[in-house]
Amino acid sequence: MNLSAISLIPLLLLCMPAFAEDQEQCEGPDTSTYHEVCVLSKETKAIDAELNKTYQAILKQYKKDGLMKQHKLLVEAQRAWVKFMNANCEFENEEIGGIYSISWIVCNNKMTSERLLYLEKFR
Repeated sequence: MNLSAISLIPLLLLCMPAFAEDQEQCEGPDTSTYHEVCVLSKETKAIDAELNKTYQAILKQYKKDGLMKQHKLLVEAQRAWVKFMNANCEFENEEIGGIYSISWIVCNNKMTSERLLYLEKFR
């Protein structure tokens, strides 16, 4: 397991009860860290799902059109982007400080949204 995966374990443990609870738990006026992580985690899930949907649609289209070089290059680029995003969010978290799980999720969501916009150009 790499360092990024290990560092996410506390975040996942913190968020697990949020996913098990009723959806309304995140919607209340709660201003706790738990509440913020819960809301951000839901955003992460939605953004990730949209990115994966777009990525898979592009790969499918490349394959259908016989554009195997583009298919291969996109797979390589996406893997490199994931590594970059993880390293960048680790750096940003160290530089900015704050509560690890929140600052890391905010960075992840921002970068994933930017990647989604970028990939949508190729759809």
